[in-house]
Amino acid sequence: SAGQIVISASERDANGAPQLNVTTETATRGLAKSLMKFQARSESTFDVRSGRLLSLRENSVARAKHTDYSVRFDYDQRLAWFSNDTAIEPRTLDLPEGEPADLITTLLNTRRWDLPIGEAKDVLVSYRDDFYLLTVHATKAERVKTPLGEFDTIVMEPRMEKMTPKGMFKRGANVRVWVSRDEARLPVRF
Repeated sequence: SAGQIVISASERDANGAPQLNVTTETATRGLAKSLMKFQARSESTFDVRSGRLLSLRENSVARAKHTDYSVRFDYDQRLAWFSNDTAIEPRTLDLPEGEPADLITTLLNTRRWDLPIGEAKDVLVSYRDDFYLLTVHATKAERVKTPLGEFDTIVMEPRMEKMTPKGMFKRGANVRVWVSRDEARLPVRF
């Protein structure tokens, strides 16, 4: 494999409001690491009661470029505040309709959907100081072999169809997640 994603979660109480912290650590491995070193850590904090993303922080190193940023969300005002390691003060962002999450958490959430093959669902993704409207398609059923065993899966693929492609989607990248079709519905491959 070219990389590894480790995802963990923990609950905490913030002044009587239960929160869920989801930490994602992503890194290239093996030959891919020698060709393009990438390492990232993100922390997403969700309100347990509403399921809304409250804040997001990420730091990464790609080749020699270091990135460190955070975003806080206010759904009542439909605003977000973006800060990075070079900003003196947070920059205000208009929060589009919908409830954003980071891309990895969004892909993990596909396991809760009962999306038939050929169907799609729109999602809002927060990435740095921007928001992406993605359409996640259930593209096909596939049997895959992983270090955990063999699984019958459904392949979920996000696409940027309802806005001008940006970022990796502008460059033609494809993202897919294979979700097991058993009771656990685990993402077994990215």
